[in-house]
Amino acid sequence: MSKIAVIGSDDSLDVYRAVGFDTFLRTSPIDASHLLRELVEKEYAVIYITEDLYKAMDTAVSRYSYSCVPAVISLPGISGTDGSGMSALERAVKLAVGSDAVK
Repeated sequence: MSKIAVIGSDDSLDVYRAVGFDTFLRTSPIDASHLLRELVEKEYAVIYITEDLYKAMDTAVSRYSYSCVPAVISLPGISGTDGSGMSALERAVKLAVGSDAVK
């Protein structure tokens, strides 16, 4: 079975822990970037990151944007979404299929 992780900086992690995902609380983008590398080395297939950290980890996240595994995906945090996660998804879909199929 594939391993799934969630990296976040707030209480939204409780929900993901309850459904069986491995959760990691990080408040610093630098710490979260180091953790991302560790999770990739541990062969996590899917790594969700809350939007607040995801935006600040652009360099670390972009390293994996052209690979199938791991899938590094932005999630809204407990305070809601600012739309950056959807923008990242739209860019990924456009890159994968050659057109904007999300809109």
